[in-house]
Amino acid sequence: MRHSLCVVLLTVHETIMARLHVFRSLVSVIVDKHMVAHLLTYQCLFSVTNVICLIAAAIAAILGYRAFLHPLRKIPGPRLAALTSLWLTYHYYRGNWHEDILRLHDKYGPVVRIGPNEVAFVDAAATKQLYGHGKKAKKSRWYSTWSVPGRRLGVFAEQDPKIHSMLRKRVSAAYTMSSILKYETYIQSCIDLCLEKLRRHAAVGKVVNMS
Repeated sequence: MRHSLCVVLLTVHETIMARLHVFRSLVSVIVDKHMVAHLLTYQCLFSVTNVICLIAAAIAAILGYRAFLHPLRKIPGPRLAALTSLWLTYHYYRGNWHEDILRLHDKYGPVVRIGPNEVAFVDAAATKQLYGHGKKAKKSRWYSTWSVPGRRLGVFAEQDPKIHSMLRKRVSAAYTMSSILKYETYIQSCIDLCLEKLRRHAAVGKVVNMS
């Protein structure tokens, strides 16, 4: 009887220990999974933080260069315009740029920085120096807006100096001072006719679609 009881107790003890071992194994696995999950989460957060820091540092470096080291840094103009082109885009979007640029020149003078890499000027000497005949200054991308898709190249919009020179030679004779003086009578009559029609529309308060 005692022998049977001992066998039963040993069997129960072994069963309990075996189940405890299984329970401990399950707990360790769950804990390991949680630890791995926490480590992965930490690594992801660390990676995202690094990316954000790198982007912030790059932006700060670009803004610092444009404000303090850029070749155009000494040209007067709105501080925000020197840092980002969004300032110019916003004023274009408002639709009053033709008025805004005049106010800028009234405030800052004949030469104004209107973008990180853009300068506006209303100076005859500067215009001649940049765009005069024989000068090598290349026109900006702004002139692309005057190019008509599917049409031949135009003298005004052409940005390549060599092509512009070739096109200019074709029409240079028509724009000499002597030729212009000959056309003055015809040009003036067309201008007078246009103004007269505009006056008629203005007299009756009619809107004219100039496009």
